[in-house]
Amino acid sequence: MSGRPLSRMQTNVVRLASPRSARCGLRSVFLALALSFPAAAAAQYEVKIEPGTRNLLLQFALSPDDGHPIKLVTRGAAWGLQPQVEDVKCGQVALHRDSDGDWIAPPGCSRVSWRVTPDSYDDRGIDPSKQRTLAIGRTPWFLLAEATSLLRPLESSEQSSIGTPGSERLLGATSVGLGRFLVPPASKAPEFYVLGAVATGERAVGEFHVVYVADVPDRVRRLGLDRLHGEALSYLSSVVPLPTPTSDSSRKLLVIWLGVARGRGTVGGAAGHRSFVANYLVGPPPDKKRNAAMTLAIVAHEQFHQLVDIARGRLAPLPVWLSESLAQYYGLKALLRTGDSKYVRAVRRDFINPSRNVTAGLVELNRRYEAGDRAGYDRFYTQGATLWNAIDSAIVAATSGRQSLDDYVKDILLSPIPKNGTLPAVFVERLRSVAGSEIDRIIAKYVGR
Repeated sequence: MSGRPLSRMQTNVVRLASPRSARCGLRSVFLALALSFPAAAAAQYEVKIEPGTRNLLLQFALSPDDGHPIKLVTRGAAWGLQPQVEDVKCGQVALHRDSDGDWIAPPGCSRVSWRVTPDSYDDRGIDPSKQRTLAIGRTPWFLLAEATSLLRPLESSEQSSIGTPGSERLLGATSVGLGRFLVPPASKAPEFYVLGAVATGERAVGEFHVVYVADVPDRVRRLGLDRLHGEALSYLSSVVPLPTPTSDSSRKLLVIWLGVARGRGTVGGAAGHRSFVANYLVGPPPDKKRNAAMTLAIVAHEQFHQLVDIARGRLAPLPVWLSESLAQYYGLKALLRTGDSKYVRAVRRDFINPSRNVTAGLVELNRRYEAGDRAGYDRFYTQGATLWNAIDSAIVAATSGRQSLDDYVKDILLSPIPKNGTLPAVFVERLRSVAGSEIDRIIAKYVGR
């Protein structure tokens, strides 16, 4: 299974800290009574609000099991995310968990149900990288996170769908039928959904149709966040080589804004398959421009991830170092296009610093990360952004400004990556033909071998 590393930014020092990745986790909730859902087709999820509570009730139909028990997991658990599922049942029988923490559906089980107890959302905000299902507002609407709230068979890689049998409104990014939305396959990033009465905004950005949801819509409107996101999306979609749309739904995005108090310490985002959740900083008026700069850097970072997911299609995901370093650098490039203010320069300086000491190449840091050593993760952002800035500057200098990294990045995004996790040879050769041996020096310093 794969997922997307998720980003957090330290608001006091304007720094992206170690992200957390998501694999669906569900905290078991026991259903004391049978759910009154209508029959659902195999692999289709149903969700509704439990009457008189702030909880969600979910269920889905299992495909035939050939007489064998089926392990049920949440995708986020593999990435260290805490499940939010409780009281998992087959009919009226509670399912037990094995030594791995997975739920076991017995042979012949055709329908599994459970409850999700959402986290309460307060004025100080939350860290989206934890991919938690949330109850927002007094008469709550719900942010439903697939990664921590949907069970699926361990060996299943198929996509499915989710809908609601009642009158509640469900909103997702990719529609797959009347009132139903895509649950991505295990090879793609998990998704976010919105359930309940919530105001939405919409914006057309090039080929994309974006739906916006916010915790405090008036505040988001005053901050101009929808416009800033639109500007970032417009630029990034001109850089990332997107395939020709096969349907209208392939160009629909869902953006969910959640405020976070500056004193909380982090501002982050989590990119889903076609949706993402982004923090925005809330503070006094003098901080407005600084907060907007930090917010846009995170939003553009996550938006780049999402576009790359569309561009690569069936290609294997990029190595983590390459995915995060490119997303961070292009997030900063998108930020710079909004204006070269002192706030923008401050955010960029925190990541792009050629004088910072390099103790290990990014490929080596990635090897350590995959072996379980998370200590060097920050350098995917800092050392990584500095790498791409150096390459970008070398191309601009060699071509007197006629070209930039934007003209060559497609050779990474559309190419298979070598097994050792380094840069594709065709990409390096093209850069070398433009900027000469300077490219080799930069790669040797920052990427290594």
